[in-house]
Amino acid sequence: MGRRKRDCDAAYKAKQQKEEVRKKMTEHPQTHSKRQSF
Repeated sequence: MGRRKRDCDAAYKAKQQKEEVRKKMTEHPQTHSKRQSF
């Protein structure tokens, strides 16, 4: 049971990271598009 909770926490953290990255991308679309064009 403890392991399952840890897996859940890891998935939750990964989800949070993705959300943060998406927020950064939407906040700074110019820098992101510039980085992609290189």
